[in-house]
Amino acid sequence: MSSRLHIAFQSALGKKPTLTQKEVLVKLVFERVQRKIDILLEQGKGELLERFMYFSDDVTEINTPFPIPKAEEITSLDAEIRAGNITLQARANGPTPIFYTGNICNIFGGADGTELLLNEENHIHPLETVALPGTTFQIIGVCLNHENIVYQVTTPDYPYETKKGYYIDARFVDAFWMPLAVLPHRERELPSKEVILTNLRNSLGLPYIWGGNVPTGVPKLLEFHPPKGFVDESLRAKWMLHGVDCSGLLYAATDGFIPRNTSEIVDFGTGLDIAGKTTEEIISLLQPLDIIARKGHMLIVLNQTEVIQSKMDYGTETTGFQNGVKISPLKEILDELLLTHIPLNSVDDPGPEGKKKLVIRRWHNNSL
Repeated sequence: MSSRLHIAFQSALGKKPTLTQKEVLVKLVFERVQRKIDILLEQGKGELLERFMYFSDDVTEINTPFPIPKAEEITSLDAEIRAGNITLQARANGPTPIFYTGNICNIFGGADGTELLLNEENHIHPLETVALPGTTFQIIGVCLNHENIVYQVTTPDYPYETKKGYYIDARFVDAFWMPLAVLPHRERELPSKEVILTNLRNSLGLPYIWGGNVPTGVPKLLEFHPPKGFVDESLRAKWMLHGVDCSGLLYAATDGFIPRNTSEIVDFGTGLDIAGKTTEEIISLLQPLDIIARKGHMLIVLNQTEVIQSKMDYGTETTGFQNGVKISPLKEILDELLLTHIPLNSVDDPGPEGKKKLVIRRWHNNSL
């Protein structure tokens, strides 16, 4: 905040203002300045208008770093945020795991400090995704999880509805008090097809991680939530979320350009005309990076003979590793899918009862 505004606030209150009082005053000042600007515009008084426009910019651009709060401040701060009295935003300073629970400490460690909270399928199910560096968040709540501060957040990079909420460890982000301004969102730039295909092939052999989309994982998890005893190499890799899930594979390869979840990917780009077609007819239409998508899973076409995917389990009859990123014969995969799925041009098209839907989406601008 500019020293001029800070002095004005202290003068108005007769004492150093609290953050809540500052926010009230900022919004009040902004409203009054905007009204004055409107009046000057109507009166055509350009010589005064510039001065008020400058002051308006000064108010709207207030951007003050907000330190991680102390434990004793949490309850009151959470109440002020939820009441709309304090506006906090944050930016990821590195890969930032997003969970659907604020009890993050319970995920890492378990009863003896060396276990992960895994479901029956061996997933860290509370993990939603890993936000990429530069991702921006609106902080809508704050809580204390053991001795760690946790923010409840929303983010344009993960816009999906949730009943449980999304939570991040406060140490993964830089927070700011911004009553009127908005942090610029992470810039997305579509890599070339060649770069994406190279990234996909370089992902071969990565383990499957539910919610994972950073191939190298998040080493800071070992620092912020360290195991309290020996863990083997496999558990250590899972602890730091080393690996990708099915949509996370392409999300990582495109540096976060595509939607994160398959629920959105089934409508992403343009649907190919595959309704009623055979495996051979479908293959003849395909181009590299086309997405073969069904409910809950997706695969990426590498060429007219190969497809790549990250899968939880390839079955006991599959040679080689049994989960993670693998390249498979395209025809074999399509033949298998068409046994239980009906090829459609859009996921919204009706299909026969008892058959699951399969769509193929073309999305890269070099292919459209």
